[in-house]
Amino acid sequence: MSTHIQILNTVDKKVFESPPVFSVEEQQRFFDIPEWARGLLNTFRTPTNKISFVLQLGYFRSVNKFFEFKRFHQQDVEFVAKILGLSLEKIRLREYTNTTYERHRTFILENLGFRKFDENAKTILQQEASSLSSNQMKPRSLFISLVDFLRSKKIEVPSYYSLSEIITDALKVAERKVLDLIEKLISSENKRILDNLLSVSEECSTEGKQDLKIKRYRITLLKKSNQSTRPSKIKENIKDLQYIKDIFLKLEQVGLNPTFVTPTAIRVMSVRV
Repeated sequence: MSTHIQILNTVDKKVFESPPVFSVEEQQRFFDIPEWARGLLNTFRTPTNKISFVLQLGYFRSVNKFFEFKRFHQQDVEFVAKILGLSLEKIRLREYTNTTYERHRTFILENLGFRKFDENAKTILQQEASSLSSNQMKPRSLFISLVDFLRSKKIEVPSYYSLSEIITDALKVAERKVLDLIEKLISSENKRILDNLLSVSEECSTEGKQDLKIKRYRITLLKKSNQSTRPSKIKENIKDLQYIKDIFLKLEQVGLNPTFVTPTAIRVMSVRV
């Protein structure tokens, strides 16, 4: 199994995997029970199943996603218990079984006109991820775009793990295509040019700076222009821009779009020279 790349930080990942936090107004809106759901509630035997169904329905109406009972917010449990006229003492969320969860999931998806995130939906999402990854989107932007895509297609949003797996695979395939293209089109001279981008900057080689723990590559220094208006700094910026222009023109001559030349691609090609 491939190692997944980090897409969201720890805080954002926790937020994504947790039910939304509602205000009182939002509780009243999303936990409002539609007529079709009232009919189903009458068929559920236990207060736990009734509470859990309404919570899953409310959360799904908000974010198109289902959650484990362990993540239900206590304030929502209390709110739904009140509108259903149920005693909190009779609610035992640990008794909310996977079988009941799957049945509730099916009821909600069918009545709201959504599709399950099954193998067919996964294939559709993989195709979309492949298309977007070819545009060199950042992982986080790709993640957000795929979630929006699922909602536009009325497909339930899966877990963070499922999404990160699809994104990781798509980005690896896209990078593999770029590397193959580079290997096919680039010359030894172009490889030398790219190698120079990963050479340690001259300032790190001067006296007193050879022992720096963090060596700054030339490509790192080229990414930022100096904002100073001093003539010497302006000349340095012009020199850097001219250097970038020369590289661009040389790579463009062989049909390689320089925007696809990522640091990873440069490192791999350096090993292959």
